[in-house]
Amino acid sequence: NNLEKALRTYEQALNNYDLKVEQAHATVNDVAIELNRKKRQLDELRAVLKDFTIYAPSDGMVIYYRDWSGDKRRIGSSISGWDLVVATLPDLSNMLSKTYVNEIDIAKVKPGQMVRIGVDAFPEKSYTGIVKEVSNIGEQLKNADAKVFEVIIKVDGQDEILRPAMTTSNQIVTASLDSAIFLPSEAIFERDSITYVYRTNGVRQIIVKGESNDNFTVVEQGLAEDDEVYLSLPMNPSRFKVRGEEYIPVIKQRIIEKAEAEKRKAEEQESLKQKRMIIRNGQGPQNIVLPKGVTLPEGVTLPQGINPPQGTPQPQGVPQPQGVTLPEGAPQPQAVTQPEGAATPQETTPPRGGTRRVVRPSGTK
Repeated sequence: NNLEKALRTYEQALNNYDLKVEQAHATVNDVAIELNRKKRQLDELRAVLKDFTIYAPSDGMVIYYRDWSGDKRRIGSSISGWDLVVATLPDLSNMLSKTYVNEIDIAKVKPGQMVRIGVDAFPEKSYTGIVKEVSNIGEQLKNADAKVFEVIIKVDGQDEILRPAMTTSNQIVTASLDSAIFLPSEAIFERDSITYVYRTNGVRQIIVKGESNDNFTVVEQGLAEDDEVYLSLPMNPSRFKVRGEEYIPVIKQRIIEKAEAEKRKAEEQESLKQKRMIIRNGQGPQNIVLPKGVTLPEGVTLPQGINPPQGTPQPQGVPQPQGVTLPEGAPQPQAVTQPEGAATPQETTPPRGGTRRVVRPSGTK
């Protein structure tokens, strides 16, 4: 009995051992599978990490990109999938200068005008450029009351000392005169649209102004070279004798011409605005004529105030719209006839207090 018991115990121990060996092998296999999975994840992360290393296509200066808030991209910055730019390489051979022009003077600035450019860091240096772009929409800068317009200037040539974000001074040449008499603008006075200056010989001289800038004004008539004038209002100005009344008609004519030019400009802008109007719901600008040769499709009518060009055929069966006059020689629209075999519309008598309507049988056109 003891021997049999011992044999059974021994066989049970062998079975338990084999079972534990199989469990150990299964555990080892699971660990190996997990290890391989982790290794693949590590390889993928290393590959992604290599993609985060960005190499510039060429040597040069790097400017870190600024996001919508104005902050530079730096270590630890979050990169959006919609905005992947980290840095840019500026083209130093093609420099641009950005400046702002007051709304009062923006009408004088146009693309292609010459610009004299200075750099605050190198006062001895001077450059030239041309106006490249003029903004159509004004903006208000911080700590400023007046509206300004952004102007982009292309710098001619290149210089290694120029760097992005340097402060520049820009003088836009809006007009150029080969020879002219000019004087400081503060020496010119105005009353009732008549401009004049006080000469040192006791004469209040009426003058005809020309082009001007922030500091100087051209005098077209009324002064000669070497004439001396006061830069400010002199003492007892009533004692000065008035001279140059013959220039008053010239000044008034200039005022009239300027007003007419502004009126024509306003009318052109209004006309352009009307041309851009979209005709909706049969309403459109008045007195618009369709292009010659344009034919209207059947069933289409013209809105009130729009006339077809002479010789444009009208579709048959379409009644003439109210307020539209057909040109001479244009065919008159024909009346709609009942199709052969179609039933005549029947008129019903409405009940007391009701409305009358026409009932058209099915199949009637």
